[in-house]
Amino acid sequence: MPEIRPHRTAVVLAALLLFAALPVAAAEGAGAPEARNKQKATEFLEVIYNQRQLDKIPDFVADDFVDQTPGAPPPPHGPAMVRRQAEGTFAAFPDLKFEVKRMLAEGDLVAIHWFSQGKASAAMAGGAVEGRPATVQGISIFRYDDAGKIAESWDMVDRATMLQQLGFRFVPPTAEEGMEGGEGEGSGGG
Repeated sequence: MPEIRPHRTAVVLAALLLFAALPVAAAEGAGAPEARNKQKATEFLEVIYNQRQLDKIPDFVADDFVDQTPGAPPPPHGPAMVRRQAEGTFAAFPDLKFEVKRMLAEGDLVAIHWFSQGKASAAMAGGAVEGRPATVQGISIFRYDDAGKIAESWDMVDRATMLQQLGFRFVPPTAEEGMEGGEGEGSGGG
């Protein structure tokens, strides 16, 4: 019967444990960018939109940031554009607060389902809706660059419900007005 040497057994056991732990460590490391980006997205919403620390926007947003949302302001983009958008939002809803409901991450993308609440200021609709509360929800998708900053974003915001909460009414066009310039019947589209 071969002799069992405690030193050699300990070395073999340590090597086995090390190799067994490598796949676990690799799997944990694989989720690291996603976890980092989710944390950055949470901090961005809290610091910029809830705490109003707009001077910190460059800490979160890349210099070459582009808002890919349809209807987004034209270039130049970057942190200055994000600041202008935030200032406009706060002018309309000075007490606006954001809450993250759900967040998903894959690779360099983070999707955030958020809610916000606030009361309209005099800057909204010439003061006609001042003090009226509104709850808005949306989904924002951020793409993070290698430096951990937001390089691109896409936003889908339920503005129609917000406008209804503030008292606006949607009036369909009359038959005489038709669908001029639209993508429907009679416009040459579809």
